[in-house]
Amino acid sequence: MLWSRSQRIMIRPGIYRSTPEVLRGAIAGASLLILAIMFSIANSGAAGRLDGLLRLLWSGPVGRLLFRIASSGTRTASLAPRGSGSTTLAGGRSPLDVIAALPRSVRRQIMSVEPALRQLESEHAALGARESQLALALAEASAERSGSRAAQQQALVAELTEAKRVASDHRDAIAGVLDEMRLHLLRIKSGLGTPADVQRALDAARQSLPATRISPA
Repeated sequence: MLWSRSQRIMIRPGIYRSTPEVLRGAIAGASLLILAIMFSIANSGAAGRLDGLLRLLWSGPVGRLLFRIASSGTRTASLAPRGSGSTTLAGGRSPLDVIAALPRSVRRQIMSVEPALRQLESEHAALGARESQLALALAEASAERSGSRAAQQQALVAELTEAKRVASDHRDAIAGVLDEMRLHLLRIKSGLGTPADVQRALDAARQSLPATRISPA
């Protein structure tokens, strides 16, 4: 119970969403229960009825429920690309989510911060897409057997590997800046910080980012 509560992500006060780990835990628990029933039937000498029970189980409400839980968790993970909408960070929220929850008077004082954060989130998403693109190209280049062009193949693999590393490092650096800004914004929300603090922190953090530019494959 305590573990499941710790795995919740707050969407807004009073409303939570369970993480995929909780869903997988529920599926694993249901699977163990099913196995226990199966062994119980087998040990009681009623193994002849096992096939019928399994068909009834998986075609009935329980099986449909387990399938919906498993498929919904997979669909959410696969259809929610990195950087779509707002970037979810270590704390489970985007800095833009924190800004949206601030009083309007405070938001007016940090109007220049929000566009900068949106640009960073856009770059974070683009770098994620770039990294995936490079990973596919790397897999294709590594699978080829060039024979007489082995040296060219090795050079291409090395180049793609380095480009993927650079994109990943840059994306991680941006994620770090976004998470740092989320914490500064939470300070404002709690009354411990000022809009000027946020602007100074953003300027300093952006200067620390690598000067890498996203280039087409």
